Amino acid sequence: MHTKDGIERDRVDVLTFGVGHGDCFLIEVVQSGRTQFRLLYDGGVSLPDALLTHLRDKRKEDYSKDLDVVVLSHVDTDHQGGLHQLFAESDISIGEYWSPCLPAFERLSWLFAPRVSKAVEKAGELEIAAKHREIPVLYPMEDHVERFTPEKAVTISVISPARRLLKRLYHASSESIGELLRRIPLPLEWLIRDDGPSEPERDNFIHSPFDGGTAINREMLPPASALIGLSAVELCKSAASAAKLEGLEFEPNFFGNIVLNDTSLVVVVDVVLDGMHRRRIVLSGDQENWSYISSQHPMGLAPDVLKVPHHGGRVYLWDINRPLAEALPSDGIGQFFIWMRPRAAIVSAKGLHGLPRAEFREAVRMVGTTLVCPNKRKRELLFVDSVTRQAKSCFEQFGCQGEQSEVLKLRLSAHQEDLDAAACLQGSCHRGPAPVVVMQQRLVEPDETFVRWTTGEIRRQAQWLQDFLRRERKQMLERTNGSLVDRLSLDMTSWSRIAAEAKSERRVQFCANPGPVVRYAVSNGMVWAETNEARYLERSNLVAALPEEEYDQLLSWLKQLHGILLVINRLDYKRISVGDWFKLVSTSENQPLFQLCAAQSGLPFEVFERELMPRLIRDIVSNFSGRIASLDDPHSRQPWDAGKTILHLYRLDKGIPDLYENVWSNLPSGLGSGFSDADLGFVFSKGSVLPPLYKSRTLQYGALSNFINKYYRGDEKVIRDGHVPAGMLPRVFSKAKWLDLWEH
Repeated sequence: MHTKDGIERDRVDVLTFGVGHGDCFLIEVVQSGRTQFRLLYDGGVSLPDALLTHLRDKRKEDYSKDLDVVVLSHVDTDHQGGLHQLFAESDISIGEYWSPCLPAFERLSWLFAPRVSKAVEKAGELEIAAKHREIPVLYPMEDHVERFTPEKAVTISVISPARRLLKRLYHASSESIGELLRRIPLPLEWLIRDDGPSEPERDNFIHSPFDGGTAINREMLPPASALIGLSAVELCKSAASAAKLEGLEFEPNFFGNIVLNDTSLVVVVDVVLDGMHRRRIVLSGDQENWSYISSQHPMGLAPDVLKVPHHGGRVYLWDINRPLAEALPSDGIGQFFIWMRPRAAIVSAKGLHGLPRAEFREAVRMVGTTLVCPNKRKRELLFVDSVTRQAKSCFEQFGCQGEQSEVLKLRLSAHQEDLDAAACLQGSCHRGPAPVVVMQQRLVEPDETFVRWTTGEIRRQAQWLQDFLRRERKQMLERTNGSLVDRLSLDMTSWSRIAAEAKSERRVQFCANPGPVVRYAVSNGMVWAETNEARYLERSNLVAALPEEEYDQLLSWLKQLHGILLVINRLDYKRISVGDWFKLVSTSENQPLFQLCAAQSGLPFEVFERELMPRLIRDIVSNFSGRIASLDDPHSRQPWDAGKTILHLYRLDKGIPDLYENVWSNLPSGLGSGFSDADLGFVFSKGSVLPPLYKSRTLQYGALSNFINKYYRGDEKVIRDGHVPAGMLPRVFSKAKWLDLWEH
């Protein structure tokens, strides 16, 4: 590519070799007309002659390695076969060989079907050949990054497999390994949890080279422990049952292949062109389960070019064994492309196993991606009224029965993309104008198959949690039969109870990672918890937030009371001078009052105190008038100078009831226990609640009786043997030296 002044600019070429059903891709970076970097990703079943011809005819001018990096995504024959021939070509020099972590698979190979275990063995021979040629062999893992070219313009990043996954395959017990092999696809969502090692990972506490850097080799690994008690036959049957449950095809001859596929080396190649323009290529191997990768890159990868995973086969954005799986499609190919957002996609398959799938091509079309394929179509579909009427494979659908293109070259410069053949599907997500008229269009919106870990799914799980906790609270209230004492004994719902219910409903993901759900529920006022942290053990309990209408009922109940008396042990005059009535009520001896409110609302007191008491104090100040008097000297005009102070909260529309009026009712014994009479936290009630300090209609000796007696001054005791003369209470309250604070 030349500019108008004849200077050749930087570019990156993506060469796709026609190897039938298999992958063989060459990434070539050209700077100022010189090839500076080459990466070969897989070698097909057999090495294409066009690749050898290209490497021999276009040697690097600086005489550096013909191939800087050779990557084997995984050990399937259609990916590794040609590399054996490549390593036998002594005139083709290689800088590094990046291999899957073979020791982890060799540990399991006796469990795999012969065809799969043979592939692991063959990959070992490839490693031996590389070492014979003194080619460094690396097992790169997630977060491994290398930069190439003198200007460091090429960055190679590995985003899968995760180190924790490979560590588990190499070190974990039989039970833990069995849990992986029984599932389709390979379960990866346990990697997403941020709450520490789970039970299946208990073996992963072993210190291992997997805990260190991002790339290791065979010499760094200690001997693997033996697996005892695993039966290949039973595991195969379990996997077949899982496949049948999801309506998938399962071939015993391929048992173990799912592990190899979902540990593919997924490589991201970032190239800076002309010093400022980035181009990105994603090489995805046969990776099927993208749940963990998508959680690590929630905004998508947005590559310029995507090597389509698994030859246009099934792609998953969740583990199959999840709640409501029966209500969802068996894979998420559409959601995958919405998340990935590639401008161009390259697929390499030739009808074997029904690949590429017709659903894959439809998903590519809907997101506007250009599709590149070495197959040559024999017919063109001008219109089809329903995707369901199409063939299973687009290879069959478009009659791609002829020969493949020997090689396709997709060239990317800073300002242009071109292909040396016709694209299978012209997309609209390029810089050029999009089509004005679309004859067939289907709108695809992100659904729960993709947004498990985003707001939509979290909101759904949080709503389930709130509904369950509300049912639990309702059942507990029904068991109290209206007893206030029993209501004070209510407790929050333990996590073990919630987890048991979630597991019974197959809410496996919620049990595995409740943190985001609980945090969302707490932050949105759906659930009250002891802590906002993501660790929910037996000590961490939850309760559904009190509905707004029930809080209104509690406030209405309080507003029906004649008044509230609270003792203030040390009155801070500054609270009065600045009018801080909220703080004044908060620092009073108010616990008996709010015990009554907690019992009335049916909440555990510790929850009520934390979640509702501040709000209720604010509303009490807003709906009651307040005044104070000295508790020790009712005649004092400066109540803050006379020891304890009595705070009277009252409503102007209600008077002071006499003790002989029929406005009291007894509280059950036990309510208010633990508080002395001197606390004086009692409520003037309208036929519903008696103050906590009273066991009957007879006023017992205590703070209020002292207040009445001291009103008369001297030694005369107005209250004798608990008997209060009729009309004494209203009289004392009306003639004491009250200091009015606020009025409503």
